[in-house]
Amino acid sequence: LFARLGVFAGSWTLEAAEAVCSGGTLDKWAILDILTALVDRSLVIADPVGSGIRYRMLESIRQYALELFDQLPDATALRDSHRAYFVEMARRAEPELTGPRMDRWMDRFEREHENFRLALAWSATSPEPARAILEVASPLYRFWHHRGYLSEAHGWLTRGLDEDGDVPEALRARSQTSVGSLELIFGNYQQARALEEEGLVVLRRLGDRMGIATTLNSLGGVAYYLADYEEALERYEECAATF
Repeated sequence: LFARLGVFAGSWTLEAAEAVCSGGTLDKWAILDILTALVDRSLVIADPVGSGIRYRMLESIRQYALELFDQLPDATALRDSHRAYFVEMARRAEPELTGPRMDRWMDRFEREHENFRLALAWSATSPEPARAILEVASPLYRFWHHRGYLSEAHGWLTRGLDEDGDVPEALRARSQTSVGSLELIFGNYQQARALEEEGLVVLRRLGDRMGIATTLNSLGGVAYYLADYEEALERYEECAATF
């Protein structure tokens, strides 16, 4: 287990360790006892966070764990399992990033940020990097936007869009409109309009009302900053009605 825990970056939860590190001769239900033993031996640190516990290693100890991790015959499978766990977390939590529990989930994503970054780096080595990167990056967009990681968001989303490979059209459209909203923030209005318009066509066809509404909001902003106030008003009115 100590070697397998090298798959995490930053810190992790018991739930994550059970989901990612169990398998083979390591039973899921034994992980808590082994983690406790590692804490007792000062190889792992347990930090109270809210009503739960997060685990981490001192960096020098993690480097040793990584050396052992790289020698594991199932190291690749563990990387895949780590990525899958955080993709699913991001997918399930995405709707919460605009709801009444937004702050709670933003804080959780902040705590998991290093693991998301590791999942993105591993996605970039995938045989299908476009889809793999966007599956992580797209649901992270609102977190990145609200917490000010704008360059990071733009870098990963554009990298995913620029990679060759098949990407589900809904995922591609959401990613395009997210980049478009970033281009709006950066003052690149024509690039923003092109990306938002292209994505909007797909979102309308798919009936993605949340995606349509947020894209119309960005297009209203583009028109406003280009001094096309008639179009801005039209976009904002449709946006409000869609919301």
